[in-house]
Amino acid sequence: MLIIETDDFKKDLDKLPKSIKRLYQKQKQIFETNWLDPRLHVKKLKEYHGVYSFRITRLYRVLFYFSGVNVIFLKINPLITRIIYIPLITLINNKSA
Repeated sequence: MLIIETDDFKKDLDKLPKSIKRLYQKQKQIFETNWLDPRLHVKKLKEYHGVYSFRITRLYRVLFYFSGVNVIFLKINPLITRIIYIPLITLINNKSA
């Protein structure tokens, strides 16, 4: 499984505090071993077919989806709310085209 980080994801990650970046790296290693590991608290987003999120902390989550054998990391945001879901459709549509 290859993890692909979108440009938007990388921009989000760059803006995060160092402590959150370190936790992200730890969670990413767990994800690479087993994306269903209970420590990740993976959730399927009901609003978007095939899009999931996993926890970095209680306040930060990574949005991702599967594309064949690859995993696409779309966004990493604090307090995932419907506000970030609006541009999410655009991201998915652009990556699928």
